[in-house]
Amino acid sequence: MKYIMVPAILALICILFVTPTLAVPVNLTISGASEQGGYISTDILFSPGTGTDGYLTLWFNKPAGDCKDAMLLSWKRLSGETKEGAVHMESAVPVDVTPGTYEITALYGGGTSFPSSCDQGVSSKSPVTISTPAQAGHDMAGRLAASGAGSGPQYKIDALSGIDTAVRVEPGSTIQPAVTIKNTGADDTSGEPVEVHAFLGGNELIPVHAFIAPLKAGEVKDESLSFTIPGYIPQQGYSFFLIIDPRGDHGVVDSASNLKRTGGKMSVAIEDPGVGCGCHQ
Repeated sequence: MKYIMVPAILALICILFVTPTLAVPVNLTISGASEQGGYISTDILFSPGTGTDGYLTLWFNKPAGDCKDAMLLSWKRLSGETKEGAVHMESAVPVDVTPGTYEITALYGGGTSFPSSCDQGVSSKSPVTISTPAQAGHDMAGRLAASGAGSGPQYKIDALSGIDTAVRVEPGSTIQPAVTIKNTGADDTSGEPVEVHAFLGGNELIPVHAFIAPLKAGEVKDESLSFTIPGYIPQQGYSFFLIIDPRGDHGVVDSASNLKRTGGKMSVAIEDPGVGCGCHQ
């Protein structure tokens, strides 16, 4: 019997000390949501748990509306380094939204795939009253300071390519901008990914690959990003732009460095089959 007990004890020790720690679910609560001047502000209290990587996302919809009709307002990538606390998210009132009462949903999705609005993740809801209809110029570029300086990291998008605004794109298609990013400030020791958000006017695009690793002081990185154009975007022309580190998680945010636009407007349109249009697939 003693010869059987020894291996069993060793196996139990292995289970106790070698088995990876199981991920603890994220807890989150919307502590406030409001709109003023065409911009929606939302405060989210969250606890990232243990060993959890994923996305914290913010969606906009009619009260009790179909989740398939929800529109993405903003997102944040969570990692093992993310600290428990509050996240303040801002977004423009989506295109074609009129004054009225709507619903904000904060949704957490674990893993590396961006969650859809209908995913069954940990979530929290809050009503929000829209008093300012969506208008041209009400986009997140208007929330950046004219200039800024600080003692920490300072990310700058030096160059943007791979986007041809003369070519139409279809809702649901993917675009792949290439960027050159430089840290003009101090070393970034946060250990957190640096987010790059893409916009067509007041609409945030769905990230596919939209962040880079933290950079040291003076370090330059070329990165190929990718974003999906949501299917709900109205078919019309939009200004396309990127904002790196939009909430200032890594340093001071200003329009001179963190924002990068393309020239002209990108046309979102669904073309009739068989009609030549040069659409980007």
